[in-house]
Amino acid sequence: MKIGKSGFWLSNILGTDQAGYHFWNAGEAKVVLQRPLYVNNDVSTNRAIPYLINARLGMGYRLTSNPSQGGVLSFIPSRRLDAGYGGKIVTALDFNMPFEPRFGVSVNAELPLEPVKASTQVDVTTYATSPIDDFRNIEVDPDDPSIIGNPVSTVNLLRSTGQVTFFYNLWLDPIRPENFFRFDLGVNYYEVREAAVILDQNTRNTTLAIAGISGLNTWKPNEVGDWIYAKVEYRNQSTYPFGIDLQYANQTLLAHAYLPLFGQWLYLEAKYAQPLRGLRPYEREHMFMISPVLRLTL
Repeated sequence: MKIGKSGFWLSNILGTDQAGYHFWNAGEAKVVLQRPLYVNNDVSTNRAIPYLINARLGMGYRLTSNPSQGGVLSFIPSRRLDAGYGGKIVTALDFNMPFEPRFGVSVNAELPLEPVKASTQVDVTTYATSPIDDFRNIEVDPDDPSIIGNPVSTVNLLRSTGQVTFFYNLWLDPIRPENFFRFDLGVNYYEVREAAVILDQNTRNTTLAIAGISGLNTWKPNEVGDWIYAKVEYRNQSTYPFGIDLQYANQTLLAHAYLPLFGQWLYLEAKYAQPLRGLRPYEREHMFMISPVLRLTL
């Protein structure tokens, strides 16, 4: 939703594209408000770049349904990744250099607001659980009194993610800024934690636990390719706006394209993700989705 000509945007977004997990694949969504903070007074670039600083602040929330569980979206592959309970804080900042507004630095961070605690009950049917393999040795620390019950399955939780990049904006004609390119290059961080689903046989309550459980996995950057974030984007901002971009992050290639269906308020968006390394338990070989996008102006 675009709020007049103020530069404010309010967005509701499914997925965590920056880590290569789009739409339902990430198990989370977010509501974000973008606010401009500093006007660009450079007459040679301010038509294309009206603000030098744009800040974004919002909240992330977990998706509790899985499209494959039934209904009109049952053809979509089931989700294997979840967000934890308690939500996330979402913050981002684009800072264009005052001496050369085409260059800038972008910072993005999505951080959980609540740790995974064995004392918090969960509805396990809203998570993408995996059975515990007979060859895995997942055990409860007998000295941890907070865990009541035994591990019966596991879930994979997308925790903190973030990027710091340098970017360059290019307009083919700065006087009529319709054809826009943006290039980003920087570092990427993500963290996926495996949690055990604990079942109390007496009360039948289920909780999630990470601390006090041995044998669980954690995935985070540990190779050079994991840290690299690179993206190239093209947008046509004429009367028929459309755009395409290609991103490399988390050793995953993410392609994205959109075009208008009706005026400038209903768009069609497509995303395709392809991991370029060995698959992890919560990933698929490839993921393709097409979705409508509603854009309103107040």
